Amino acid sequence: MREDADFSYQKHAEAERTFQIFCTEFGDTFHVGDYALIDMEEDVELTEKTVHNLVALLNDTPNELEDVSELATMRLYFNRQEPDEDSGWSRMLMKTHPPGRAMTENALITYDPEYVNPAILSRLCGTRDGGSGMRMPKADSHTSIAPNFDPTFEG
Repeated sequence: MREDADFSYQKHAEAERTFQIFCTEFGDTFHVGDYALIDMEEDVELTEKTVHNLVALLNDTPNELEDVSELATMRLYFNRQEPDEDSGWSRMLMKTHPPGRAMTENALITYDPEYVNPAILSRLCGTRDGGSGMRMPKADSHTSIAPNFDPTFEG
């Protein structure tokens, strides 16, 4: 985590259901990531709360996490992607797993690895609220432990 950094987000001015993530450090603000929803059937309230919780995790402010258990009923996973060709930024593809169906693409997170730790992004998997143990909501509001992930991508 970067010292003296404050993360924030705002809706992208030109892309629907896309959010830009910013980092303010030593008085300067930098664009450090984008969260672009792919699954247009997802409730917009869930999407915005997911981004809000991502920023709370980046800021290490767990008291600001919002409970999304009433909105999230599917497991959320991630796949690390090849870096973006234009910017060189890292990318993570988030996927949901609807009960009884194949995984579907949910959102693409593109981020500057100099500012954003991918281990923090992986904490969205599960409850989308930074819950420990990567607990995941399922249909019928039951929870289970997700498979163990190596969020450092070193093993």
